[in-house]
Amino acid sequence: AIGVAKGIHTVGGASCQLDQLAAQLKLPADVSTFQVRLNTARIFGLVMYSQGTANLTPLGTRICDPQQEKVARADAFLNVPLYKAIYDQFKGGALPPSSGLDATIGNLGVAAKQKENARRAFQRSATQAGFFEFAQDRLVYPSVKSAGDSASLSKDEKQPDADSKKKN
Repeated sequence: AIGVAKGIHTVGGASCQLDQLAAQLKLPADVSTFQVRLNTARIFGLVMYSQGTANLTPLGTRICDPQQEKVARADAFLNVPLYKAIYDQFKGGALPPSSGLDATIGNLGVAAKQKENARRAFQRSATQAGFFEFAQDRLVYPSVKSAGDSASLSKDEKQPDADSKKKN
């Protein structure tokens, strides 16, 4: 999904033609693989598309910005209704083992034959979004430094030290 958003950003900034995006992704525009990737990006809330044009959503624009990407990844993860439901159910507690997570996914409406695939996709997405940053058995919203945090400021943006204040 992020690759689709970044492909749109690379080709056209905020929007591009679907055939341009397919070429950027090195996929034929008329194959199901391209459609699946496009739909996945839509489900995560990164793109909208119609009439042969793909457009970045505000979240898609944020995910293309290195300074906002970490938070945007987490927000995109929570845009997926299944993932949000699992997050809400287990927030603050331990995730069940695979069999329990499969059962939970089934109780949330996923077909029995798709539960394991849905769990694996969920786990991959949670990892990419940073929700397993603290532990592999807990969904924790990723830590994000605020814009005012000195660790995130460039050398020129940091507050002057005591010696430079004396010179002024």
